[in-house]
Amino acid sequence: GVQGAMLLSAALPQHGPTPTPELEARMTKTGSAIYHAFELLQTAEQNIEEGQQQMNSKKLLQSASSNLAAGEAVLQKATQELADSTRSKTEITSSFLNSADPLGAPPEPPHSWGQIDSMERRASSKVKFLQSRSKELRSTLREAGVSLVSVASSDKVQTVGDSLNKKEEDALVDFVSTTMTKTGSAIYHAFELLQTAEQNIEEGQQQMNSKKLLQSASSNLAAGEAVLQKATQELADSTRSKTEITSSFLNSADPLGAPPEPPHSWGQIDSMERRASSKVKFLQSRSKELRSTLREAGVSLVSVASSDKVQTVGDSLNKKEEDALVDFVSTYESH
Repeated sequence: GVQGAMLLSAALPQHGPTPTPELEARMTKTGSAIYHAFELLQTAEQNIEEGQQQMNSKKLLQSASSNLAAGEAVLQKATQELADSTRSKTEITSSFLNSADPLGAPPEPPHSWGQIDSMERRASSKVKFLQSRSKELRSTLREAGVSLVSVASSDKVQTVGDSLNKKEEDALVDFVSTTMTKTGSAIYHAFELLQTAEQNIEEGQQQMNSKKLLQSASSNLAAGEAVLQKATQELADSTRSKTEITSSFLNSADPLGAPPEPPHSWGQIDSMERRASSKVKFLQSRSKELRSTLREAGVSLVSVASSDKVQTVGDSLNKKEEDALVDFVSTYESH
């Protein structure tokens, strides 16, 4: 009996040690810092892309320079925050792994640590992308003879500093919480699809710029356009649903009574919808521009329907990443 119990015990999986409460608390704080850096990068991207659009329109060129400077200022701040947080994360992970018994079961980091790793990778990728975009816009403005605004003198820098978008960040955290409505969830999913479409299109643009892998650039463009189409349709359906819900709510109120007060979360859904709509227009412009460039270069364009990536980027698109992001934000919303 004793021997059987020992054999059974040996056959069962052995769980390794978990982090101490102190290391858990440090990693939680680091995770919050990485998320904040990612939010700064989102704002930097908005500034830079607004400057790019102003540059493309050939109007408000000085405003384009100011937006670029503001974006670069926030990008610098986000890059530094991310570097500090990454260094902290590495130190915490090393301390945890080195504290384990080398003869015992391997240490088991919490699931949330994997989510922090994922967010850090996304932020690092966005830093590289934005550095490339800002360098490209700065060069274009200089060639156009525009007086470039230095980062230090940008009017927007101080207001976009430490208190940057605190309300928007809090709103986003609330928005992806478990109390989000079905329509809000659909709009958020459309936004995530747009993020993926953007990655495909920008990867294609980079391949085009390098004058190499031009056929791969065509495939990436087709994949991006396929996801963009899906996201655009989802967003249109969700917007229509949101409008119907809002109308029903307003029409149900007593015209002689106090005006109806929609929940705070409805305003957050409106904000996310506006961001998604703006990104749709931007990506449609980018994809059209890249398609035209590829055609002029004599590249055989891949149709959306025949793209190898389309099926894998369809209904199941980024499900794990989306769940991880929702879990991540929910985990750190109180920190």
